[in-house]
Formats: sequence, structure tokens, C-alpha cells
Amino acid sequence: MRTGLWLLVRKELLGLLRNPQLIGSIVMIPLLFIFMGGITQMGVQKAAEEAKPQNIVVVVEDRGWLAERIAGALRAIGYHVVEAPGEKGNSSTPSGWEGAPVIVYVPKGFTSHLELFLENKTLKPPSLRAVIRIDTVSFIATGRIHLADAVAETISRLAREALAEKNGLPQGLLSLEVGVEGEVLLHRHRMSVAEAAGVIGSLASSFFIALFVIALAAQYAVLSMAQEKEDKSFETLLSQPIPRSSIGFAKTIGALVVTAIQVALFAASWYYYMAVIASTPPPPEATGTATGQAPGTGPGETATLGLYQSVMSLLGVEGAAALLLELLLAAIAAALLGLIVGSLSRDTRSAGTAIGPLWLIVVGVGMTAQMVGVPLSPETGLLGATIVLGPPLAVQAAVAGDTASIATTLASTGATVALLAYVLSRILNSEAIVVGIGLKARLRLGKKRSAPA
Repeated sequence: MRTGLWLLVRKELLGLLRNPQLIGSIVMIPLLFIFMGGITQMGVQKAAEEAKPQNIVVVVEDRGWLAERIAGALRAIGYHVVEAPGEKGNSSTPSGWEGAPVIVYVPKGFTSHLELFLENKTLKPPSLRAVIRIDTVSFIATGRIHLADAVAETISRLAREALAEKNGLPQGLLSLEVGVEGEVLLHRHRMSVAEAAGVIGSLASSFFIALFVIALAAQYAVLSMAQEKEDKSFETLLSQPIPRSSIGFAKTIGALVVTAIQVALFAASWYYYMAVIASTPPPPEATGTATGQAPGTGPGETATLGLYQSVMSLLGVEGAAALLLELLLAAIAAALLGLIVGSLSRDTRSAGTAIGPLWLIVVGVGMTAQMVGVPLSPETGLLGATIVLGPPLAVQAAVAGDTASIATTLASTGATVALLAYVLSRILNSEAIVVGIGLKARLRLGKKRSAPA
């Protein structure tokens, strides 16, 4: 009995392990998490590097005793401190620091204003000013936005220590938090800190959505071709008096339409879900007032509309159009690539095995683009030929208003589309489209060709 059960279990395990799709999933899942961990670690290290005090410039415009003491303490910590007198409201950067990523200004009159606040002669403490420069759309960039807040917290602590020592008071008795009014410079755009955080976060998230579209187009195309070959209906289709290129064209359109439907349904349901959460009013007992607010007029709807307007203002009409065109070209290229893989597969099992690496590449590139961004230069537009980097590059170029990079990215992706279309047409007109090419068959074919005559 036990011997028979063991033989059945052994047979089942061997049968499962013969499935290449199962083997692929066993290998790909650990690789995916290892890759994701590496990308996350790289992002954390880059964020920690940017947060180092020596990467932040503090410009002290005040000449009061407290400002000078804070300047000395900041130097001891490791900050780059520049003592430069200036008028309040002047955000000009001192010579030599024009390219600094984060510049925090201690304005003129900071010491006297703070002393008046402690004497209850003003309603709020003085505020610092900050200029934050961002050159990529990424989550690391949103982290840089909050570095000015960290500087403000450090200056608040140093001010409490100095004032408590001067007045002979315990630090715990001083309630003092210095605020910061930040301005974010993203290429040619100026935004507030709150607006920049929302817009950049939304654009960075859109990278993964774009790559999700690419992966779906490739997957649907692979399965469309492989399923028809497995059902033995492909030979009948090829025997019809129609150009074989029309078959590839029709399958490409079909994969794109199904992808568009799924993405549209996903986007609509996700928008509804977020809008309901954001616009759900608190119970009357929580606010002490009635909540007779009309549907669709809640704060969530207003915030969503404002964020959409900010994103469109950042991209511009031409930039948004270029992004949509780039996404369409990338989806077409992905569908063509999927049809090539499906045409060289014998059935859905072998086709499914090939889908795993495609998803791994998409997830890896999506996380990298989200985390650290894609630097913009005249040469990086050529990376649009990789398909997956096209949409992130188009976003960066649209935000920067770099029409040359936009044109280079579109041209590179278009060249990939043309190349893949040519390869697919050659395969459709060959006998490999009927039987497919398996790994074992390719190895046997290679041995026969290398064998001496």
C-alpha cells in the first residue's frame, strides 16, 4: 500500500517537473524577489546619499547672534553653510551653488523674529525658505522634497538649545518649531512642495502602469498565437487565400484592443475606489455638523481634479500627445514581440514559459524607473528602442520640454516596431510558423548541422 502510494506520488512529481511552465515559475519567482530587493536597496542607498548634510546648502542671510550660532552648529554637523546677506524674499543662489539640489535660506531678521515670538509678540515663528531642484521624475525625487523639512527640524532643535541656554530654561519648556516654505524646480517648472509631491508621485506611478500595458499586450499576443496552433486551427487559417501579413496585423490589433479594454476597466474601477475612499465624509458625531454633501463634490473629487490639471499643465498638450503616441508604439512593439514568441512556440505551455522572463523584465524596469528615474540626455532617447523604457523617457522629455529627446524616443521605438514587423512577416511566411521551434528540436538541429558529412 505504502509502496503503491509512493510510486503514485513519484509519478505525479515527475509529471509536474516535466512542465516547463512550472519550472519557469519556480525559478522566476525567487529571481523576481531578489531583483526587487536589489532595486529597493539601490533606491534606499541613493536616498541616504542625497540626505547627507554635505549635499544640502544652508544660506544664512541673517546676522543675529542666534543665526550665527546655528550656522556654526550646522557646519559642525557637516552642512555646507554660506553666510550671504540678502533681502527677505530674494531667492537668488550664491555664486558657486547654482546647481545644489537643496538650498535652505535662513532669512534676514530670523533672530529678532524668533525672539519676538518667544515674547508672545508675534503669532508664529519665522519660516525658512527652500529651493529644491529635481532633475528626474521618481520616488527618490519625492524624497528630496522632504529634505528641507529635515533641515528645518534640525534648525528648530538648535534654536531651542541656544535659547534655553541663554535664558537659563530647560529645553522642554520651549515649544518651538521653525517651518519652511519650499519651492520645487522641476526642469522649467516651479511648484509648491505639496503640488510637486503629488504630481511627481503620480507620474512615477504611471511608469508602472505603462509597462503593465506593454506586458499585457505581449502576453495576449503570445497566447493568441499559441492557442490557435494548439487547437490545430492555424493550418486552416494559413490555407485561406489571404496574405499572411494580414493575419499578423489582425492579431496585433486584437491584442491591443483586449489590452485597452482591460486597462480601461482597471483604471475606471481603481478611480472609483479611490474617489469613494477620499470623498466619504466622516460621521456627524465626529465633526459635530451634518454631512449633507452632494455626491461628486467631496474633497476627494476636488483633489483628484486638481492633481489631473497639475499633471496636464506639467506635460502640456504636445507632451501628453507624444506620451500617448509613445505608449501606442510600445504596445504595438510588445504585441509584435509576443506574436513572434507565440509563432515559435508549439503550444500554450511552451508559450507560457516564455512569458515569465517578459514579466520579470517589465517588473524590474518598472520598479527601477519608479524608484530612481530615467536621466534625460540626447543619448538616452535611443533607449526607446528597448520598448519598456520608452514611456518613462517620454514623460521625462515632456516635462523638460525637450522636443529633441521626444523625437529621438519616438523614432527609436518606431524603428523597433518596424524591425519586429519585418521579423514577424518572415516567420509567417516560413514553415516554422506551422510546427514551432522547441528547445530540444533546436538542439537536435544544431547537432545535425555540426555533424561531419
